[in-house]
Amino acid sequence: MCRYTQARYLEADNDYSGRCLRPAAVGRKAFLFAGSERAGRPAAIYYSLVEGCKVNEVNPLTYRTYVLSHVRDKRVTLLTPHEFHASDLTHIG
Repeated sequence: MCRYTQARYLEADNDYSGRCLRPAAVGRKAFLFAGSERAGRPAAIYYSLVEGCKVNEVNPLTYRTYVLSHVRDKRVTLLTPHEFHASDLTHIG
């Protein structure tokens, strides 16, 4: 409690952190039923990208559209969700 009273930006409860971790826990459980390790691997990658978008406040559908439209273009360096911003939407067809 000493840290909470000294740092004004801290909250008295951990509900926020619990809500942030809940999707990861649910996802882990869902990967058990993906059918096989081969099916679970792409599901885990997709899930990680969606959660990365959420954390960085990027629309997952917009980011996925960006990645899929530029994945074959060797001249374009694909941005991570952290680097991706709404202002980058001008080049999405």
